Amino acid sequence: MWPLFGLGLVKLLLHLLTASRYGFHRDEFYYVAGGQHLAWGFVDHPPVTPLLALVGTELFGMTPLGVRVLSALAGAATVALAGLLARELGGGRFAQMLAALMVLCTPFILAASSVMQTVPLDLLWWTLAAYGVVRAVRTGSLLAWLGTGLVLGIALMTKYTVLLFGFGLLVGLVASARAQLKTPGPWAAALVAFAVFLPNVLWQIAHGWPTLEFIANNSANADMTLGGFLAMQPLLLGLPSLSLWLGGLVWFFSSSGRPYRVLGWTVLTTFGVLLLVGGKAYYLGATYPMALAAGAVGLESLAWVQARQWVRPTVLAVIAGLTLPFLPLFVPVLPVDTMVRVGLHEVNGNYAEMLGWPDLVETITEVYDGLPPEEQATTVIFTGNYGEAGALNLLGPSRLPRAVSGHNSVHDWGPPPDKTTTVIALGFGENGADYLRRFFAEVEPVATVTNSYGVENEEFGGTVWLCRGLAEPLSRDWANRYHYD
Repeated sequence: MWPLFGLGLVKLLLHLLTASRYGFHRDEFYYVAGGQHLAWGFVDHPPVTPLLALVGTELFGMTPLGVRVLSALAGAATVALAGLLARELGGGRFAQMLAALMVLCTPFILAASSVMQTVPLDLLWWTLAAYGVVRAVRTGSLLAWLGTGLVLGIALMTKYTVLLFGFGLLVGLVASARAQLKTPGPWAAALVAFAVFLPNVLWQIAHGWPTLEFIANNSANADMTLGGFLAMQPLLLGLPSLSLWLGGLVWFFSSSGRPYRVLGWTVLTTFGVLLLVGGKAYYLGATYPMALAAGAVGLESLAWVQARQWVRPTVLAVIAGLTLPFLPLFVPVLPVDTMVRVGLHEVNGNYAEMLGWPDLVETITEVYDGLPPEEQATTVIFTGNYGEAGALNLLGPSRLPRAVSGHNSVHDWGPPPDKTTTVIALGFGENGADYLRRFFAEVEPVATVTNSYGVENEEFGGTVWLCRGLAEPLSRDWANRYHYD
């Protein structure tokens, strides 16, 4: 067991030592702000991630490292847990080490743990729930089912896609473990999960189900095709992990994996639903650890692996060796100047989203400082998205007015003051002037957002507008100034 925790520690140290190399990610600004406006729900996610962002920054400081400590811990726990899952599936020491190492080295999981988002937490909850299901099926323990229900409830309060796990589990129980449905365990687990999730359901009801509107808007804008979904999997998994993931599916449906076939159905059902609805390719990533654990057990059981002792350490060494050259693609180990020079931000979009925020804040500060003092007193900053608002409110000097936005839950955190006469606006795209002229008599471009690295991210090249002559206070119609996307 200790080697598994050792691999988890390697992952933890890898992310902690590189957490401060680049800046905050745009989503991290949003989760930090959400932690300052805690509620039972948010437009585009449940409350656990903002809560953990608050805990992280309170304990470790309002820095990229402080925000990312808990996501790094979640990633480390997922690595160790994958090995423990392999053991629960009947795997020996080699299978346990292989499962943990493959989860450690999988590109998608490496990249996910480098940022505080819902994804690294989602990976942990799916893997822990899979462990609970295997233990419950193997032992028939009601306590194991109750623990699984608790995990699924917390997972639902983290990311709604865990509903796919629940649906897949139901399919698996019906298809391969009907006897379990005649016991109180699965039903008790469902009841516990729903009880934990209930506050978010009540929040959705009270707010008119905003997440459904958000999902509908995102589905309408989605451009993921069947071919694109399938083509992304080798890139997200890497070829070694893809082979083992497929091997895990085969093992679940073999005679050896029959007792735990319910997890095979969970993976297949998740895969099928995502293909059917055109879900994002990385949503399937939550199934990677459980299938990798099964694949490791299957590989260990092969006769040629058992007969040749040298194969096992060789496989582990080759996997580690193949990962190291590609590590800078997924973890910010390189200095930012080097990373930009070789263009890694064009491969890993997370890197681009970590750059340029101080430059944006400086640009807006210069515009604000150029206003007469009496006008500054009635000026507000109006942004098109939560990243811009979050960056200005977190990184901006204290003399800047609060940035507001109609984007997702930032809209719920309040309109600009009634006394507002002047607005500094950014993030409204090419047609921003046309939109802003609906509210202002005078809309003037005053600056362009760039960054010192020349990285063309979402903010690069955006126009900053100075708006005067409000027809009526923005706060008066603020309820209609939202966009969920």
